[in-house]
Amino acid sequence: MWPNDKNHVTMPNNNPIAEVFGFPVSNLTENAKYFRENRLCPYHNRFPNCTKDKADDPLGVCSVNHGEHKVITCPSRFREDWKILHNAASFVWPKEKANIAWFLYDLEYSEADQRYHLVLVDTIYTEFQAALEQVIYTKPGQMADFLALLQGKLDERISNEPETRSVYDLL
Repeated sequence: MWPNDKNHVTMPNNNPIAEVFGFPVSNLTENAKYFRENRLCPYHNRFPNCTKDKADDPLGVCSVNHGEHKVITCPSRFREDWKILHNAASFVWPKEKANIAWFLYDLEYSEADQRYHLVLVDTIYTEFQAALEQVIYTKPGQMADFLALLQGKLDERISNEPETRSVYDLL
């Protein structure tokens, strides 16, 4: 991967860990060593130290390899340069009317600083009013299905009482 480079080590292809304390596991630069030795989080954690797993001896895994992709495993990792928050804020307070959106990010490797960085891959929009109505207004189901479900739950709770009436008897 980085032939003849003393700052990197070639990792086996089956290594599941992509980043530890903010740097690729193959990165052996002084900066990467400093973050690992001091167990620091470079992604705006509430504390300067990583708190993933436990505060005393943190795991430090920011992302893992999943096939050809990197998958973020630490919530603090999403705070890199506040990119996601910035995109979300510009969506919530747009200059013009907008729709609900999802932001899809990927991790791309940068040769410049030998780290992975969040990169916006896509923004998915949906109609605001339709999405709002889907959440607020429910579509009623069949009454017979509801009664059958309710009767099943009642039957589970009632044990050996001969005078028990069913929901159907009440109607």
